[in-house]
Amino acid sequence: MEVFCGLLATLPPNYRVNEIVVDGFNEDVFRFINLEEDTYLAYFREEDGGLVVADCRRISLVDFPA
Repeated sequence: MEVFCGLLATLPPNYRVNEIVVDGFNEDVFRFINLEEDTYLAYFREEDGGLVVADCRRISLVDFPA
């Protein structure tokens, strides 16, 4: 499991996150929802209610609010 998969596995549902970077592309997100550890899929909610699903092994940055 990649570093960010391990980090996300420790977060509670609905945890505040500003942004993730997946394969070099920025994704503005609002909340971490869940991590499916068996499939490596991380689910994030956008501020407008949209859903972002990313392979946690391809995440290179997670930005948390101060």
